[in-house]
Amino acid sequence: MSNRGSAGDPPPRIDSVVAGPGPFSRTHGRRHRPQRPMAAPLSERLLASEGSFDMLRNDPLAARLRRAIVREELTLHFQPLVDATTMRLIGTEALLRWHAPEIGPIPPASLIPLAEQSGLIHALTLEVLNQALRQGQQWHRTSRPLRISVNLSPVCLQDPKFPQRVAALLKAWAMPPECLELELTESEILEDLNHAARMLQALRDMGIRIGLDSFGHGHSTLRRLRALPIDSLKIDGSYVRGFVTNPVDRAIAEALRTMAHALGCQAIATGVESAETLEKLVEAGFDTLQGHWIGHPVPADVFTQRWLSQGPTSR
Repeated sequence: MSNRGSAGDPPPRIDSVVAGPGPFSRTHGRRHRPQRPMAAPLSERLLASEGSFDMLRNDPLAARLRRAIVREELTLHFQPLVDATTMRLIGTEALLRWHAPEIGPIPPASLIPLAEQSGLIHALTLEVLNQALRQGQQWHRTSRPLRISVNLSPVCLQDPKFPQRVAALLKAWAMPPECLELELTESEILEDLNHAARMLQALRDMGIRIGLDSFGHGHSTLRRLRALPIDSLKIDGSYVRGFVTNPVDRAIAEALRTMAHALGCQAIATGVESAETLEKLVEAGFDTLQGHWIGHPVPADVFTQRWLSQGPTSR
């Protein structure tokens, strides 16, 4: 009998999938024996990062986030990415959502810094990857393979075992690596270019695609970007939203598209919010489009019904 996960199985827990020695392993600091039950609960391992104890003790929201990860209360919404020439669905971006009890929705702009500062970002990232790959496997089995993009905090690249942890999740859900794309923002990744390049190359060698988000928002140069193993550049939405009405925004967006193609990367236009913008982006030669005009982020079941229920090109 196969030991691979199926679409009907519950998600594998992060502490059982990622069990090798390291800061998230229950066997960290002693010889790993896979056949023995692991000793420490996951909730203890979520506090492994330096400085996280004080914040979790003093910040009620950070403590709530820890409980949400342990209890698997976080959810994902999915936004479509379409080919600019054919308008066919080619992928989706998994976007984290957290509706905290008695508080309400916590926006990602607040959630991610909270996770980074409290030392929970590693466990949070693995939980998001776990859910995204589980959903990806379900689509793979019931409709067709679909590439899923997941945002990645550069803090995760500080973990030397991160590529192995991602590989373990891919194996657990029997998902091909090319169905996963990891996105990092331009400004953050360039803070430690050499280290980031090494870690990203290890992920790319596995077959995972690497994307650069918010391209044009930072201060990249073509020479520095050449050092990074990247497959796609997502043009910052501020330039896309002004593509029709602002000649400067259009000139910048087109220059960034040219830069992406010069690097051998796909140029993704995000922030498409009107039919006119979509038409002009297609004429300008962008490769992939994303935005509210094409489709809002929605839960997986709604995404399936709108985009996959009637075949690979349905909306």
